[in-house]
Amino acid sequence: MIKSIHMKNCATYDQTGSEISECHEINFIYGSNGSGKSTISNFLQSQKDELYADSKISWGNNSHQKVVVYNRRFRDENFKMSSEQDIKGIFTLGEDNIKNIVKIKDLKDEKNDLDNKLIQNSNSLKSKKQEIHTQDLQFQESIWTTIYLKNKTLFHKGVPSFKKSKNDFKNKVIEKFNPTHSLASSVTDLNQRAEVLHSDNIEEYSLINFKTTSLLSTLISIEENSFWEKLIIGNKDIPIGKLIQTLNNNDWVNTGRQYIHDTDECPFCQKRTIDSEFKKQLGDFFNKEYESNLSHLDTMLNDYTLNRSDLSTLLKSETFISPTLPNNIINKEEFEATIKLIENNLQQNISYIESKKQEPSKKIRLSSSRELFDKLMSLIENTNEKINKHNNIVKNSDKEKEKLENDIWGYLLNEQKKTISDHISSVSNINKAINSLEKAIESLESDIRIKSNEISEAGKEITSIQPSVDEINNSLKSYGFQNFSICVSEQNKNYYQLKRSDGTSVKDTLSEGETTFITFLYFMQLIKGDSNESDVSLKKILVIDDPVSSLDSTILYIVSTMIKKLCRDIRGKIGDVEQVFIFTHNVSFHRETSFTGNREDKNNDTNYWIIRKNSEISSIQSYNTTNPISTYYELLWNEIREPSDKITITSLGNTMRRIIENYFHILGNERDNKIEESFTTIEDKIVYKSLLSWVNVESHTMPEDLFIESGSDQTEKFKEIFKKIFINMGHENHYNMMMKITTENE
Repeated sequence: MIKSIHMKNCATYDQTGSEISECHEINFIYGSNGSGKSTISNFLQSQKDELYADSKISWGNNSHQKVVVYNRRFRDENFKMSSEQDIKGIFTLGEDNIKNIVKIKDLKDEKNDLDNKLIQNSNSLKSKKQEIHTQDLQFQESIWTTIYLKNKTLFHKGVPSFKKSKNDFKNKVIEKFNPTHSLASSVTDLNQRAEVLHSDNIEEYSLINFKTTSLLSTLISIEENSFWEKLIIGNKDIPIGKLIQTLNNNDWVNTGRQYIHDTDECPFCQKRTIDSEFKKQLGDFFNKEYESNLSHLDTMLNDYTLNRSDLSTLLKSETFISPTLPNNIINKEEFEATIKLIENNLQQNISYIESKKQEPSKKIRLSSSRELFDKLMSLIENTNEKINKHNNIVKNSDKEKEKLENDIWGYLLNEQKKTISDHISSVSNINKAINSLEKAIESLESDIRIKSNEISEAGKEITSIQPSVDEINNSLKSYGFQNFSICVSEQNKNYYQLKRSDGTSVKDTLSEGETTFITFLYFMQLIKGDSNESDVSLKKILVIDDPVSSLDSTILYIVSTMIKKLCRDIRGKIGDVEQVFIFTHNVSFHRETSFTGNREDKNNDTNYWIIRKNSEISSIQSYNTTNPISTYYELLWNEIREPSDKITITSLGNTMRRIIENYFHILGNERDNKIEESFTTIEDKIVYKSLLSWVNVESHTMPEDLFIESGSDQTEKFKEIFKKIFINMGHENHYNMMMKITTENE
């Protein structure tokens, strides 16, 4: 079915255009002459015409049916009365091959089942695609908030090429997501790498050059030497040695010994007690071993002091640590603290050694700098490792930028691993269902094509144009057209001719009304078949554009009755017509065709539009399921108000019957016998009974002599009785109101 028709940039439709939207099975479009109705019917008839390049049709379930259009162009193309050209025949199913007709019906039923399955699968496919769309939007919003907005600073630094598009971000997340991604990086590392790679002044740094590790080894060796626990004392085996050892005054005696010269005066007691023997014993006590130990002590102190000085100079030099190294590579505070601890420890050890020199007989223990030196070397090693890493990044910036982006995506996506994984899994399952539905639809479409071909081939065997000839002629006779008929062409196979009763061609002798009516009968046969015998059983969409422009009111009623039956068949799924669009400017025709018999005159399968033209621009207004052309009851009274010479008795009878039925029977619950009893004279009762019988016959049957033209006298008589019904039943005011008669009481 057609779901919408959009008219744009053609005739009176401007560049904005206007639309007939949400089309139903039955669609009524009302508009005055010149409003733009025929432009729409012409477009539906010639959709590929360049005049309508910007106009378009939206189809339901992507199912395109054949569109058959009745309009002025249809009449001109099929009935050129000014020549003797034959009319193309209409093929319908013949009645002489019941078995094949049953076969075609079965094939149609099978095809209908396939069509229904195709519609169901198409709807399911549409639903699944909508489901993916909805999930995508929800997922897009979720990860935009939880991943991008939460980490946008890192994204700006590390992935500067990324633009702020939610949809692009969602697609990138799915592209980059890897549930087995190795997370070797931290946020800190990612930020540091981003700062390096996307810095305006990216440069390489020199390593910390510390090759003189022998200094550290020498200092540690001196510090951990066991010599510091050795007691440096004199020879205790000589007589004076025992006393010195007992008094434990080695260092005091040794210091005083420095003051003994060539005199015999004692430096301790200041008496002349020093003789050569005492000097000899002092010399033997502080022998060569003692002197050697003191000399070794001096050497170690000197070595320690020199190495300590060299190390201090090196650690304080500008070349030891480059001042340009950034904080993310070197922890300068930790370096400075470690160096300070080393300096303090070395200085303290020098103090210990000097105290040993003052008192060689005492034990000392130096504080080892091993741990401090190890820490220093570890700091140097770690810093150099970061420098090497930084320099490698700088040297391979393009590859490193790519690796950085992958690491950023991997690290951040891992935080929402479950959300992303669940979405991908869900979409994958839905896509499997979509693929399955698409394959099923493809298979169904193939089966439908095969079934359509089978129907077409079966139809070719039993199609004929004769049933159309018979039915058109029966209709002409029933409707009072006795002076011409349609027959099979003698010259051209599968064509018709219009001939008079004497067998002569009608040529151009038909009136415009007769031409219009025969054209419409031809069209109504066409919808039962096709001018191409292979297309007899195709589903169709009808477009009927003002079929009553030149018809009198009696034929108007007949045509509207035919269209109403067509609408009932569409509602009941009878026949091959699936949808109809009815365009008209005639209010009475609109009233007759749109009347359904419901009190509210409203159906959910019927939509209404009005086309208006303002300042040469057409616009279309929808009224949905509400009929906008006045009320049905008001339109009935419009016809009663018409002068008697402008209304046929057939149409008048139908109108009176509907008013009586609506007002007295349905609304007032009054029966015919009560209305009859309201008349006081025999004459009026007879006329009323005549009216009642007549309107019922004329309204509910289609007699052979339906085409009746009565004089205005009879029409006036019935109108007078109709008025008396309201007066006698006490509803004269209602009659006056509907007939627009103003009284003194009013």
